[in-house]
Amino acid sequence: MDRPLKASDSVPSTVTFAYNHTAEPRCIAIRSTDSVAGTFEAAYDADGAVASETLSGGFVMTQEKSPTGDATSRTFAKASDGTIVLSDHVSHSAAGRR
Repeated sequence: MDRPLKASDSVPSTVTFAYNHTAEPRCIAIRSTDSVAGTFEAAYDADGAVASETLSGGFVMTQEKSPTGDATSRTFAKASDGTIVLSDHVSHSAAGRR
């Protein structure tokens, strides 16, 4: 399978990708570990878009989409107790305007 396992940049930092074919059989990375920024773990919806992500620093991001696939809300909360620290919502008109 042709998928990245490790990437480097000029910072210098290294990002290592992890895959779990039982949890995510579409060969999408479920975890990335950046040598500078920390570890990020994602869960995907049926369309392969990120539905939630555990972020470095003890936060969780959840995302909701409209029936057309547009992101409509994102919520960031503390992983320890679920306290919401940031929430944003956007609505679209029938013409697709925000």
